[in-house]
Amino acid sequence: IAEKCFLFEYASITLQELAGRLGISPRQTERFLKKEYGESFQQKKTHARMAAAASFLADPSLSITAISDRLGYSSAEHFSHAFRNYYGASPRQYRKDAALF
Repeated sequence: IAEKCFLFEYASITLQELAGRLGISPRQTERFLKKEYGESFQQKKTHARMAAAASFLADPSLSITAISDRLGYSSAEHFSHAFRNYYGASPRQYRKDAALF
């Protein structure tokens, strides 16, 4: 259940919603995620969003703004900042580098 939530609902899932689906408390959910994935809820959510972002960047027909919207960011700038912090490159640079392979 948890993996599917992060895979398909990375932009909107909350700790409380995930806990409800798992039938456990938010604190137990945090412990479960730490044990199963070695990540907190927020880390797992960020990991899922960034993996989706990298996948979307492989499609040159999608603009950075469109990707930002799909991922649930408030602005393309906010998305670009988060992406750069995670991957160490801007989305534009990541797309350019990925196109070389």
